[in-house]
Amino acid sequence: MRTLLLALLVFTAGTAGCSYDDVSPTAAPIQLLVNGIPTTAVRLDATLVDATLGSHSVHPQFGAGTASSLSLSLPPPSTTGPFVVNVQAFDAAGTQIASGTANGTYSGPTPPTSLQVTLR
Repeated sequence: MRTLLLALLVFTAGTAGCSYDDVSPTAAPIQLLVNGIPTTAVRLDATLVDATLGSHSVHPQFGAGTASSLSLSLPPPSTTGPFVVNVQAFDAAGTQIASGTANGTYSGPTPPTSLQVTLR
């Protein structure tokens, strides 16, 4: 049953986008598209760091080879201004196999800030 639920989650994430945290995709002020996810990846760590060095992280998990890109909804930074999102991909052994960085500027929740990162 757990495998079936995980497969459904991955399918939904790959086809319609998904939030892996408590921020609804329609209300999230930061939308991040992650491309180039390696086929051996099973987990991402996406950490937003703002100008005050405050941080928020999300940790989506999925089956190996089931996601080449994901849409993530991130909570707002602690303050307006520049921020960085660092994304790392990990394999089943917990080894980092790819990473990428996206830079943005947060000026408030409307309109949402959209970013894209390609992992290498």
